[in-house]
Amino acid sequence: MKKTVQNLFKKEWFLICLVVVAVMGCIFQLLRRGFYEPQDLHHLADIYEMTRAFLSGQFPPRWGPDFLYNFGYPLFNFYYVGPFYLGSLFYLLSGSLRFSYEAVFEFGVILGAVSFYLFLRNHFSKIASFCGAILFSYTPYRAVQIYVRGAMGEFLTVSLMPIFLYFNDRLIKDGRKRWFVFSVLVASFIILSHNYFWVLIFGFCGIYYLFVSVFSKKFEIIKNFLLQIFLSIGITTYWWLPAFTEQKLLQVQTPFPLIDHFPFIKQLLIPSWGYGASLWGPLDGMSFQLGIVNIFAVLLSLVVFAVVKNRRKRKIFLWSVISFSLCLFFMNVRSFFIWRLVPFYNLFQFPWRLLAFAGFFSSVLAAWAIENILSNRKLLAKIVASVIVLSSVILTINYFKPSKIFYKSDTDYLKRMFADQVTSGDGVSNDYKNYSEDYLLLPKWVSEKPSSLPENKFESTRGDEILVKSVAQKSAVSWVAEVEVKNRGFLNFYSLYFPGWTALVDGKMVDITYGDMGQIVINLNPGDSIVEVFWVETPLRKVADMTSLFFVLILTGMFFWKRDFNETTAKKNKK
Repeated sequence: MKKTVQNLFKKEWFLICLVVVAVMGCIFQLLRRGFYEPQDLHHLADIYEMTRAFLSGQFPPRWGPDFLYNFGYPLFNFYYVGPFYLGSLFYLLSGSLRFSYEAVFEFGVILGAVSFYLFLRNHFSKIASFCGAILFSYTPYRAVQIYVRGAMGEFLTVSLMPIFLYFNDRLIKDGRKRWFVFSVLVASFIILSHNYFWVLIFGFCGIYYLFVSVFSKKFEIIKNFLLQIFLSIGITTYWWLPAFTEQKLLQVQTPFPLIDHFPFIKQLLIPSWGYGASLWGPLDGMSFQLGIVNIFAVLLSLVVFAVVKNRRKRKIFLWSVISFSLCLFFMNVRSFFIWRLVPFYNLFQFPWRLLAFAGFFSSVLAAWAIENILSNRKLLAKIVASVIVLSSVILTINYFKPSKIFYKSDTDYLKRMFADQVTSGDGVSNDYKNYSEDYLLLPKWVSEKPSSLPENKFESTRGDEILVKSVAQKSAVSWVAEVEVKNRGFLNFYSLYFPGWTALVDGKMVDITYGDMGQIVINLNPGDSIVEVFWVETPLRKVADMTSLFFVLILTGMFFWKRDFNETTAKKNKK
């Protein structure tokens, strides 16, 4: 029996399964009956609207048709989309909006733990890699992201970081082109999953591969990394180019100035927990702790580096220590003068977001320390690893739970977040009237958000000048009306005016403008007419779409036609 267990622990697949089992404590509360309501509960609406956008025939999806009293909003033209692609897939498969929301986090926890283990296994022993993966998963800020904030994009991008590093390490090892292609695909999804976290991830990874290149004197490593970033930026052009160029059309503002949200040193060091908000000063209702075990891991690695003579994997140690130190520095208010040098620095909002990366690098340092202890004293290494694993679980597992469980249906949330997406004739719910959609930045030509549900999708601006005979909805973003115009007049179409909306009158394109509530206004001549209004890609977005397609074809060509990056190494590995 003992021999059988020992043989199991020698199997890589068994260790991976053990990692999955070990991190189930992070998501156990998500698997229970009921639902929870974190701060970013509006991601429920985002998943629902992404699904509606796909079903309306949008590709790529940009317009959410049901926001703002059904005026709609181009959320996915500006906001990150990766988590909602994933959430809409879960929604289409399950039919449950609440399950889809939770499934994104469940997927992120398992992906992050397994890929972190695989990344570490490229460099360390099984015991060190297992320890690092568990500490990463049970870092307190991971619990904040899931159960307090519901920070879906932030959580997913950091969960993708280790699998990107894993694929790149495999590329360095055997030169197989598939690892290059996989790295580009993951990098592309990282870009799509958060508006700016991808910049931080590529920055930290760039430091790593620069170290690897310098230590190994193989500068094709950093060249391949830069080529991956170039290709991934090209593949995602369809999203970031319109988001960047059309941002000027919005009333850009943030209610969270960056200067108000630097954590105090004691908040980083002293364990605390809460489900409140980030406030000015030291009395925040949210936890900003680094984690007792994470701090111990960092200190342990420094001691090991000072004591152990034959240190292994020094480049990983230097990379992690430097990156961890950068996180600490930029979370301190004394770094504000550097933050101010970055354009639009206030859009970052919360310097304590860097806790996500501090947890990552402290976990790498834990694995590094155990590996170097293991090379000298195996028993001590096993004891330290056991202490880190058990302590990280025991000390933080109570953080991985919601403040309260709610037994509401999808219908309850849809009534709360949309004006009439549940039952027609039921009127607008009081929950929706009190619901804030402040994260939807209005276009500059709209002075205030709509405050009531339009009685009709098409309506004359002045009395009975235009008679709307019939209205047909082809999709959520395509409508047709048959109208009779007595005198020259203007027809309201109650969707928010924004580039991409197009109107045809009797098959001919006409100019549109906007009304006092931001609705679309169409000028009509006397007579009977067929008016069609629909959402299409603008010329700029078409260029962005074609650019993305071009880069996808390049990557496809590299996969099928390009030789391996290091054929000699690849052939040796095949043997």
